[in-house]
Amino acid sequence: SAFGTAGVKAPELFEAIAAVASTRLSEFKSQHLTNTAWAFATVGVNATGLFDAIADAAIPRLREFDLQTFANMAWAFAYASCAKSDQVAVILETAAKAYPYFKDVELTQIYLFWQYARSEHPHSCFSDSRLEDGLREAFLRQSVVRPSRLQRDVSAALRELGWTHTFEYVTEEGFSVDMAQPGSKHAIEVDGPPHYVKDVR
Repeated sequence: SAFGTAGVKAPELFEAIAAVASTRLSEFKSQHLTNTAWAFATVGVNATGLFDAIADAAIPRLREFDLQTFANMAWAFAYASCAKSDQVAVILETAAKAYPYFKDVELTQIYLFWQYARSEHPHSCFSDSRLEDGLREAFLRQSVVRPSRLQRDVSAALRELGWTHTFEYVTEEGFSVDMAQPGSKHAIEVDGPPHYVKDVR
């Protein structure tokens, strides 16, 4: 996962790794399954076949995963948008059972998986809706907004042009949007998706 940690994109290398790894996942330990999924998700390599294979290999073995490994796996599945409905249900059920033992950073990753599940699998839910509030609260505790100078400059320029907006608008889900007009549902992101990748490992 060194390339993923460094954020280095090497499509041909990752394609070769995916081709080999897909046929040998039964030999992988839980940590190796998670590291592989995390690396591919982090660099944004489209490897749907590999993610499907990892999900099929990981779901029956979730008892082998420690809390951090499980949370990292959930985040990778969410970022890659690859989990099937039945797999989402198993992950949410497992997360609910282990909820009291997760740290905030792990709850944040599970919250992101939950948001993915709500979007892609609308019928997915926790048996106890209070867990959703707990996940959101953990996410907000972990969310530290650090606007860049570029964001501030763009915001100032837009105001001069007459585009009034809320700077660093926070949605109901707890996500921060660089600039938004909630009423018109218009928003602008200056730096883009890396906001939600940094330091999630």
